[in-house]
Amino acid sequence: MSYTQSGVALDPMDPERVDLFWVCRQWAKAFKPYFEETKLDRTSQRYLGALQLDMYFRMFEILIPTSSSQNETIYDDFIQHFRYIVSSSRHLIERSKTREGLIGPKVQFGMGLIMPLYITAIKCRDYSLRREAIALLQNSPCRNGVWDSVIVAKVAAWVVTIEEDGWDYDGCVPEELRIRGGSLTFYIRSGWVIVNCLQGLVSTFGRLRKRTADLSIS
Repeated sequence: MSYTQSGVALDPMDPERVDLFWVCRQWAKAFKPYFEETKLDRTSQRYLGALQLDMYFRMFEILIPTSSSQNETIYDDFIQHFRYIVSSSRHLIERSKTREGLIGPKVQFGMGLIMPLYITAIKCRDYSLRREAIALLQNSPCRNGVWDSVIVAKVAAWVVTIEEDGWDYDGCVPEELRIRGGSLTFYIRSGWVIVNCLQGLVSTFGRLRKRTADLSIS
């Protein structure tokens, strides 16, 4: 079975992911009346919480149909989703700063904003959007479980640098320059972030390149 997003047929999904996709759609349908009600006061805690839930739904709409694809350009069909994630995150961060009036790194409970912004930064190849996602991670230091916004911003910025190296900024980043989905891993060791990934075309023999980096945390 294929999933269609905005009239564009994406990669076929296995039955388990099809079921998960439709469960998410059913949740969104049930959630919509409540979300619309909260919009009457866009400064309320109810609205901010509902906005975060809706943003995560958009992220799942991206991840479910793309999770097994070997084609990185599949993410280009979700530009409006990425734009929504960035604008929603910006609003949530601004409201959080206004409400808390705190300075310095913060701890986020629940789902937080780090993962959606990180996914946007590494998977959205729109020049401006991915940079704004990185800027939000860098300029609003926070932690959510094992996620640290400053560290993932460093990783994302490195990904952007190597993907756009040699690109003339005309249109989207070519498939052969993109980092392959599940190959990107990183871990922390002695004040450094060790990053590993593969870059290139999966379908072309010999075109995959291993890329590594040691990024200073300080």
